Order: sequence, then structure tokens, then C-alpha cells
Amino acid sequence: MTDQGHAGEVPGPAADLAARWRQIGSQSPRAWASFQSLTQVVAQGGGRIGLHVPRELPAAVLPQVTTTAARSSQGAVVLDAMDPGFDEDTVAMLSKAASSGAPVVFLPTLSRLSRELTKLATAVEFLLASGVGVLTTNYLLRPGDTWARRQIVAPVTTSPRPVNDVRGLTGAHRRLYEDVLAQTSQA
Repeated sequence: MTDQGHAGEVPGPAADLAARWRQIGSQSPRAWASFQSLTQVVAQGGGRIGLHVPRELPAAVLPQVTTTAARSSQGAVVLDAMDPGFDEDTVAMLSKAASSGAPVVFLPTLSRLSRELTKLATAVEFLLASGVGVLTTNYLLRPGDTWARRQIVAPVTTSPRPVNDVRGLTGAHRRLYEDVLAQTSQA
């Protein structure tokens, strides 16, 4: 027995995944454009690539707290990385980043926001719509462009501090990363 879909559609789980990707792209157009640019810039070996987003986009909308996170004995937030809900700490971090006036928020990896794609896109969309870039150990996502280290991928640690390695970083990406390094070394 076959699953009959519309012409050109792949039936079953592949169609579900394709529909989910389209939905994420329409709900989070800035984040989606940034993720698309990230795949292109990584494929070209690093550097910078501009974003192509529609001019008329909705204002930033802070996600609402929809889940409660547990805490470890050391006080760290413990949340399933695939949980689509936003916990109080993540919403507070996003709000603080948007109101701080800082050009970027540093996270060792994008997965520190979430491994669940809809949640990750929602968080990145909010930051980009607020004019805040996302700086990771290897990438920089900003409202107008996306950057990746050239040739070298720096190892990512579990530390919230950036690794002291600027090899492969260029231009604004390098300057912002060096600024974060300087700020965290003084803290």
C-alpha cells in the first residue's frame, strides 16, 4: 500500500520534516536566513556572507516561559536539550541580551540555546530582531551577515568562557571575539 500525497511531495516522515522546516522558516525568517547563510559560509571554508531577509519583518517578540527547569546541586539549569519549551533562565538571558546594548551575546555553541530546532530558531530570531548578534566559538550570526572561522574549527569546551584561540577569525568576527575574550579575562 502506498501513501498518496500531492504531486511532487514525498510522503510520510520526509514530508513532515519538510513541512516543519518551511514552518520554522516562515516563523523565524531572520534566524532561517542566518542558518542558510551559515551553511553557505561553512561550505566555502569560512569568512563572511551577507543575509538576504525581507525588509518588512515583525518586531522582536520575547518568548514566554513555558517550562520549568530543574537545577543541579551546583545550581546549573538542567533541561532536556530537545525540550521545545522556554525556561525562566533562558528567557531572562534573552531579555537581558536584548536590553543590554551589547552588539553580541556569547555562547560557546548554538546548542547552548537549544538542540531543538524550533526553539533555537525562536531564540536566534528574537536576538537578531533585537539587533543582537550571536557569537559562538566558531560562528557569528548578526542581523546583516553571518561569519565562520576560516579553515580552523576551534574546539568547544563546556566552559561558558570563550576559548583563547583567534586563528581563522577575520574582520568584525575577530574584533568581537577579541572583545569578549578581553571582557571575560577581566571578570
